[in-house]
Amino acid sequence: MPLPQFSRWYEDFQNFKSQFLAIIDQNLNDTQKLFYLKAVFNGEAKSNETWEDTFHSMFAALESRYEDKRIVVDALINTLLNLEKINESASQLKHLLDKIIRNLR
Repeated sequence: MPLPQFSRWYEDFQNFKSQFLAIIDQNLNDTQKLFYLKAVFNGEAKSNETWEDTFHSMFAALESRYEDKRIVVDALINTLLNLEKINESASQLKHLLDKIIRNLR
C-alpha cells in the first residue's frame, strides 16, 4: 500500500494524518515511524525536519503548524474565491462542483 504524500497544504493535513496513522502506527517502533514520516514529505513540509527529531516531536510540530483552524479556514475560503472560470461544458461544471463540495466538507 503506498503511503500518503504530504507537501504543505493546510487543508490536506487532516486527511494525510488519518491515512498515515492508520497505515504506519501499527507494529512499528518510533525510529521506523520517523523514517516513514520523513519519506512522505514533499516541498515545504521538508523544511520542518531537523536531525534531532523523534517521531513524536516531528508529528507534534506538524500538528501545531497544520492544524491551525484559522489558517485552514482561510485556505479553504481562498480556494473557493479563486476558482477558475469555466466554459459551459459538463465536465468543467462537474469539476467545479467537486471542488466546491470538497472545500465545504
